[in-house]
Amino acid sequence: MRRIDKLADEKTSTVDDSEQFYDERLIAYTRDEWPSRIDRAALDVLMLEVAIGSEETSNDIGGTIGKLNFGDATGKYYAKGLTELADDQSDLPGLVKQYKRENGADSVGDLAFRLNELRYELEKHLDSESEIRNLNRAVEALIDKLATTSMSENVTRQALRDPESITDAMMQLFSDPAIAEYADVLTETMDVVAQNESFLERLDAPHMTTPLWEHQRDALGEWVNHGCKGYVDMATATGKTVLGLAAVALLYGELHPDDTAQIFTSATAETAQQSLIDELSVDSDDEHARVLVVAGQELILEQWQSEFDEHLNIPRERTQTKGRTMKFTWGSIEFRTAPDLLQMDTLGGYDLVVLDEAHQYSHGGRSGGWQPVLEELAQKSDAILAMSGSIDTSWQGDSAVKRVLEEHLHECKRFSVDEARDAGVVADFEWDVYYAHAADSASQDGVIESTTSIRKVYDPEQHKIRVDKLDGDVPSNTPSGFETLTDLRSFSQSKEGADARDASDAFDRLATDAFTRRPKRWQLHPPIQTLVELIGRHAPEQQCVVLVQSYEQADQIGDVLEDRYGEDLVLVPESGASEQFAEITSFKQKDRGIIVGPANVLGTGVDLPNAEVAINLSKGGVNASLIQRIGRVLRNPHGTKEAMFYQVVTFPSDRRGLLPGEDGRRLLRRASEFRALGARLRQLPGYDVADDPTSETLAVLEQHGVGGVLRDNRSIDEIVEDEVAQAFLRELCDLISTSEDENAERPVLRTFNGHVLDRQARPVAEAVKQHPRTAESNLEQNGTSTGSKSESTSQSSGSAETSEPSMNTHAIEIEISPALNYLVEQELETESYASIDEFTDEVVGKYVSSELDGSASVVASNDDFDVTLPSDIERVIEEKYIGNGADSVPQFIEEAVYAYLDLDTEPKTVAVTLGSGLYQVSSTVAETSEGHETVDEIVTEAIRSEFVR
Repeated sequence: MRRIDKLADEKTSTVDDSEQFYDERLIAYTRDEWPSRIDRAALDVLMLEVAIGSEETSNDIGGTIGKLNFGDATGKYYAKGLTELADDQSDLPGLVKQYKRENGADSVGDLAFRLNELRYELEKHLDSESEIRNLNRAVEALIDKLATTSMSENVTRQALRDPESITDAMMQLFSDPAIAEYADVLTETMDVVAQNESFLERLDAPHMTTPLWEHQRDALGEWVNHGCKGYVDMATATGKTVLGLAAVALLYGELHPDDTAQIFTSATAETAQQSLIDELSVDSDDEHARVLVVAGQELILEQWQSEFDEHLNIPRERTQTKGRTMKFTWGSIEFRTAPDLLQMDTLGGYDLVVLDEAHQYSHGGRSGGWQPVLEELAQKSDAILAMSGSIDTSWQGDSAVKRVLEEHLHECKRFSVDEARDAGVVADFEWDVYYAHAADSASQDGVIESTTSIRKVYDPEQHKIRVDKLDGDVPSNTPSGFETLTDLRSFSQSKEGADARDASDAFDRLATDAFTRRPKRWQLHPPIQTLVELIGRHAPEQQCVVLVQSYEQADQIGDVLEDRYGEDLVLVPESGASEQFAEITSFKQKDRGIIVGPANVLGTGVDLPNAEVAINLSKGGVNASLIQRIGRVLRNPHGTKEAMFYQVVTFPSDRRGLLPGEDGRRLLRRASEFRALGARLRQLPGYDVADDPTSETLAVLEQHGVGGVLRDNRSIDEIVEDEVAQAFLRELCDLISTSEDENAERPVLRTFNGHVLDRQARPVAEAVKQHPRTAESNLEQNGTSTGSKSESTSQSSGSAETSEPSMNTHAIEIEISPALNYLVEQELETESYASIDEFTDEVVGKYVSSELDGSASVVASNDDFDVTLPSDIERVIEEKYIGNGADSVPQFIEEAVYAYLDLDTEPKTVAVTLGSGLYQVSSTVAETSEGHETVDEIVTEAIRSEFVR
């Protein structure tokens, strides 16, 4: 406080609000603890609905600091606390200083208060089966959704990554260089929502938080221009489901600001979008929308739930349902399979119909087939979007579906595999999760300090935080223990937690350390030398892109790289947009070199056609959107480039900073989620380490992490949500549990290498199971536990499949008899298989396996059996038919049987697609087998063998 202000206060006997707050709430704590203490004060104001800061009472409740002046009283201290929590490679101190200068310190306090209010309001819906169970995810989703709404066009922000407290969220927000562009509007938006609607309603709103790819935006624009009735034909894994979500968002919520501005160009975006809704007779304010989503043979509800979570920021728990209908405040979404749709009596009343994977709809069911069904949907629905993937697989279902789509709907977009490669849409590169020890830094020191007190009450056998081991009394309604630090942090932000912190200094200290540990751990980074060695595997021969957390980190890494490779081969773009564009444009002309910059700059559509390696140190979270953005940087238009992506994961190098069970369980969960992400991208990751010390720590975390998982009160299905992640976590636990040596130098994770998955494989979870770990043998051959993958440009296991680009499949045509064709169609009608390709993959796989082990036998084309006919019947046949269409009595009998069964006599041509790996194995069998000469013959015989024994 300035001396003149202090003198004025003494004269007027008044006390400045901020000084009073400091004296009563902060004076006893270090600066890095201030943000969590201020969050605690905000909850007191919200929960008790009274002011704080009074000197008249022992607990300072009932004073002069309330909602209106909370920012004035706390803002400068929150800013100082955030700066204290920051690391020396962080942009946060500079961004906080800039924001204070432009908006005032009080704006920092106001933002913190509004975020605490948001969390408090959402917590009211906690523990209800129909509302919220994971409060942290709900808070993260809503902040991201509101922040995206607050942005202007062409502003790119960093998404939050698993914030577990408001301090955590504020740290991440003020580590984003774009924070000044939207923070003040975010505060205002939260204020408006708090006054006019429910935060839960806004959480459910279908607002796109990720921008569309150009081909998706083009398709949606065409759809809008043709009255929202059209179809697209797009290659697998190019975002058809996201396009369906965008249609929902356009009609009943909001698109990403970038897309709204580009699609609605005839008038202001908001007015144009509302005009479209009015034209379609959809008034979301008065009516609940009804949306119908139809899939092929396989119900894709889980896939849509994942996409809702990622692109609309509607958490999975909000979309999970016992039936097949998601219910929201704005409407409902019903999911049906194609066979279900054919059995429905009433097809009208839907505002929007989305036909997903329409090329897989098989015939059958309702009289007249698909034509009357689709025509009725088109006539009675306000909007309809059909999505097909036949462009790279051929039409696999009923041809009537294709005919009706072409006759009644506008073709909005065709997007082939080659176009997807050229645009960098597909993840056509290999990737590794790369574990590294953290550098010695203030952040690691902070982690060690916070961990020290937590370890005193941590049970290393049961892997629980034992509150009953604290000194002194704790309120009886406080749990005796917590499963995870996440649970402890969540409880500490509740009313019961606030009471416990008031009543027990020991519990208050435990909670404070739990809050402080999280942002300190989030800022851990590997030593620059570790990164230089990783880059050295590829540079300078290959062009490398290094994605970092901040401009400060980029400068520090860039300086070291320039000393090694020279200024001509290293580029660190400046922060200004025009300077960045000029520098990157110059760099992209080179065929080698290293570019280092923040992920939200280099990872958002920068086109570097010669880049072959990307290394991600950004802590913004790894999801399909980021991987696909990296895919654009590493775009592979001709499938000839051996591109590689590393996701760097850092943990403390000093074991005093580790809670082995807690941190190990988190590590295994994240490894499983990486595996699930790889399954979605059809490219499973490998797992590697920077050096031997890192490998040893990883092995320790694995062993203790398994203990944490197995002794967790939650099931594995509750620890991770995705089916692939659940299966992998179980597999890891089994493998690690059977390891005899806890100090093994080779962690189990390192025995898994990356694999390409067949893009057409269904279901994906089953396809993942077909790829066993293979890195173990490679490690044994190399005789080393570190860096073995660097010996080869290709980072995968070396299997036959990995030599092919991830997009490769082989389309072939075979001829089969009408009877065999009938048997295949009947098998597909049972819904055991999603498509003819899935059926073919399975039967061919079984057949070539039997060929390889020598157990296969060629099935005879015809079975001979005697038919006894009365002589007079035989004579009639000879008189009437022999020479008049039939050459012999047996031929007549055969044709009569075909006619009786209502089968054609001409062979049927069937188009099927084999994955590259299965095609190669089949080719080998054809070359070495005496009974077959071509893959076509192998496939035909495999299908016949499935039905004819």
